[in-house]
Amino acid sequence: MDSQEVRERYRDFFVRRGHKALPSDSLVPRNDPTLLFTSAGMVQFKPYFRGEMGDALKRATTCQKCFRTSDIENVGFTHRHHTFFEMLGNFSFGDYFKREAIRWAWEFSLEELKLDPNRIWVSIYKDDEEAAELWEKEAGFPRGRIVRFGVEDNWWPGPGIPGPSGPCSELYYDMGAQYGPDTGPSDDNNRYLEYWNLVFTQYDTQPDGSLKPLARKNIDTGAGLDRIAAIVQGKFSNFENDMLSASIAHLEERTGEKFGADPKKDIAFRVIADHARATVFVLTDNVTPSNTGRGYVLRRIMRRAIRYGLVLGIDRNLLVPEMEIAAEVMRNQYPDLIENLHFTWKVAEAEEQTFRTTLERGLTMLDETVRQMKESGRTVLDGREAFKLYDTYGFPADLTQEILRESGLSYDEPSFEQAMEDQRRRAQAAWKGSGEVKTEIDRDLPATLFTGYESLQEKATVQGLFRDGKSIESGTEGDLVEVVLDKTPFYAESGGQVGDRGMISQGNALQIQIDTVRKTANQVYLHFGRVLKGTVAVGSEVTATVDSGTRLPTMSHHTATHLLQAALRKVLGTHVKQSGSSVGPDALRFDFTHYAAVTKEQLYEIEAIVNRWVWENHPVRWSIVPMEKAKERGAMALFGEKYGDEVRMIEIGGDGEPVSIELCGGTHVSATGAIGPVRIIAESAISAGNRRIEAVAGPVAIDYTLSRERILHAIAQTLKVGAEEAPARIEKLFEQNRALEKEVKELRERLLRGEAVNLLDGAEEINGITVVMRTFEAEGKNGLQAAMDQVLPKMKSGVVVFAAAEPDKVTLVCGVTEDLKGKLPASTLAKELAKIVGGGGGGRADRAQAGGKDPSKIRDVFEAVRKRVGEVVKN
Repeated sequence: MDSQEVRERYRDFFVRRGHKALPSDSLVPRNDPTLLFTSAGMVQFKPYFRGEMGDALKRATTCQKCFRTSDIENVGFTHRHHTFFEMLGNFSFGDYFKREAIRWAWEFSLEELKLDPNRIWVSIYKDDEEAAELWEKEAGFPRGRIVRFGVEDNWWPGPGIPGPSGPCSELYYDMGAQYGPDTGPSDDNNRYLEYWNLVFTQYDTQPDGSLKPLARKNIDTGAGLDRIAAIVQGKFSNFENDMLSASIAHLEERTGEKFGADPKKDIAFRVIADHARATVFVLTDNVTPSNTGRGYVLRRIMRRAIRYGLVLGIDRNLLVPEMEIAAEVMRNQYPDLIENLHFTWKVAEAEEQTFRTTLERGLTMLDETVRQMKESGRTVLDGREAFKLYDTYGFPADLTQEILRESGLSYDEPSFEQAMEDQRRRAQAAWKGSGEVKTEIDRDLPATLFTGYESLQEKATVQGLFRDGKSIESGTEGDLVEVVLDKTPFYAESGGQVGDRGMISQGNALQIQIDTVRKTANQVYLHFGRVLKGTVAVGSEVTATVDSGTRLPTMSHHTATHLLQAALRKVLGTHVKQSGSSVGPDALRFDFTHYAAVTKEQLYEIEAIVNRWVWENHPVRWSIVPMEKAKERGAMALFGEKYGDEVRMIEIGGDGEPVSIELCGGTHVSATGAIGPVRIIAESAISAGNRRIEAVAGPVAIDYTLSRERILHAIAQTLKVGAEEAPARIEKLFEQNRALEKEVKELRERLLRGEAVNLLDGAEEINGITVVMRTFEAEGKNGLQAAMDQVLPKMKSGVVVFAAAEPDKVTLVCGVTEDLKGKLPASTLAKELAKIVGGGGGGRADRAQAGGKDPSKIRDVFEAVRKRVGEVVKN
């Protein structure tokens, strides 16, 4: 039975039992600021588990793609740890409970997976007698194969954690006597493979640790697809199942190595297969390598795979071929892997090339560290230095330890772990999360009816009133309030479009100035504002009026983003997809996937296409259609957005081929001509594989164009030429300036070389070593090195240190003669001197350079040179 059949059997089994089959959510959690990645099947259902969605969904089943790195150091070292995996799950929200969950898990294992019932074991929470009885009575399970574990193993989410909680029951499969003793499941017995976890959420853990029964009991199960596939395919290792074995076989073919022949190389096989699969999935879900947040996690696994590639002798182009294998294997379930492969391999290729250069620098840095430790007699490296290699250069701790061990050295693990913890705290502080505003509103409030597509004004009734998310009876003049209406024309912030501004009023008796509007998970709109006049209370009859002065230009900017995406795909390629946006009355920002900077010529072409479509005045129509029909029409979906069975589709264009079709809940103009001119004002990178365009439309674009025109005329007037001649005139001035700068530089270097010859006359003698030091005004590194080239060859045994001072910058060059390279390496001297001037340095043993921010310390630098040379005993 292959993995695809397992997926289908699981889905169909639970659909027949009243579950709604839902697609996998993105690896990037929507509306959950607590998570970087989707790490379990239940993540997308949190509002249902909390009861926020009422009875809209009672039973669900999914095959959820997941990503975790909490135990990344184990990945590769075991047969069962992964960063990316798929979790089969069936869920009950206040519906069925333990009896059905246990019975169905047993039935699926026997009837669908065809597992040997005599090889299945189960675990329960030690005090969960109900589960024990159900396993015996519902499944006819022998008591002798039911093991009891404590709160650390069989309680979710863990002991003492406040919030919904409950006992677990896990299913294990006996993989055979050759893999361990017949003692039953335990942490140290690999013979028994856990393949399914049933979580019975029945309590609300209080802050004091006591358990309060929940009114709505839930079921949350998770079955690991990799593990089940290995079991039904008769494999002990997950890496031999049909989802990963192709990657292993491809690596064998590439390297000539045999999986299973060398335990150390087997680790590399497993790491690369797992991390390449994870990389293609994470990149496809629009996360790109960076130094913070999700991008940092992705970069870490990519670099870890590249490092382990060296163990198998792969020193270039590791990731792309392995990603292609993973995408091909998973294409039936996840066709977007193939659709986006051109983009994902471009990003991976660029990241690998960058890291290989960094890796070489890191190895050089570690070699230098080892040499310095030996010279100084140190045997233990400060853990913070080891962490710098890990964090900056991607070295794993074990690689650093291994290289140090070869030289009889080690690093201080406690200080390394402290540096690691400091980094985790910084990353957590930098992570801002995502998702709608969390507001403690009454869960009985019905969803707000939005009428703002048709009208900017609506008669409404106040349904709820809050301050800082807490319910209040009324609000009076000066109060900040959050108002919930039964219906509203105000658009709530979502899909990148800002919330509407405006006024909630009651004739002349009440005025509430609304600054923005947001909505909760169950579509309750909260109008954030200040009471300017009168008193508002629940039940008040009011008039809600949107400010057309901000709504209309916002609509223009939103429709312009649709045209912009269509033009980008036309010019750059169909790999372009929206990765974020911000649409307001003053400007638009559009983030998109692309692996290179957009050239000026491409930007001009994109802008011209958008303005042509505006001039052609295409109709903008919207309709509510089934999701399947929207897909058939080729509608673009917003990345990370969840859609229902029916969606709102925005179509721009006439009866022929449409200009754009997108799924969108935002507000739009009725025809492109209403947008007015569109101007692109900036294009930039936001991370690897992600670009950003900023643009303006309508009156804002006209103001922008006029301001640029005024600047151009001012420049032309200064140059005393016509506006059309200004660019050529400026270029000519730049050419003249570059020629003069070159001439001045050559003259100064010639003068400097002449001065340098005389510098030996003022040299100092320390312990028989000639020392030449001098400060030059505003000379760059090249000038200083040219001067050093004149002096150093004339010295038998000597040290040269030249400094160039600028107001907030200092440049140093250091050189030593051949006989001093071992005793006083220029690279070591440069690093020491750099610390004095507040900078860094490095280089070779005979020549090095450094830089810093404090030229006032140059005298201290020269004094340090005298002291350092004085410590050298001449042979």
